[in-house]
Amino acid sequence: MMVIVTLTKVECEIAAIIGRIRRQISLERQRRTRRDFTDDGLNNDIESSAAELAVAKYLNIYPEWSPTAAAVPKFDLNWRGIKLDVKSTQRITGNLLIDDLDRTVTYILACGTRPNFTLKGYLEGERVPELGIWRTDMPCLPCWFVSAEKLKPLQK
Repeated sequence: MMVIVTLTKVECEIAAIIGRIRRQISLERQRRTRRDFTDDGLNNDIESSAAELAVAKYLNIYPEWSPTAAAVPKFDLNWRGIKLDVKSTQRITGNLLIDDLDRTVTYILACGTRPNFTLKGYLEGERVPELGIWRTDMPCLPCWFVSAEKLKPLQK
């Protein structure tokens, strides 16, 4: 069961602020991420912040964003003591891509663009090698590829 979350105008504005801050930090640190391989890294930072906010909204939690150069955790949200890393794509038919696997994190796939996101499901990091495929033929970086159909449905 997929979940559809629609952000309000104010929530989209909050995501835009966080995305701009993240982009500025990345530029200052000369950091290269998957999003830097696209034509519009700023828009992708904003969309990824919006996707995280959509997951937080669905789970009824407040994202504890700390977009500073010193605070770069390897996960996005903390829900009931579980570290969540939201992976997003603007492709509604997207799949889960993980370039830096952390087996202690649970990954959530969010597809779409502001204000509408489809939360396709989740998968524990420890299960990624079992259900995914390590791909070196991706256009940006080598990564774990997990088909959206293999994800577990989200439950509150």
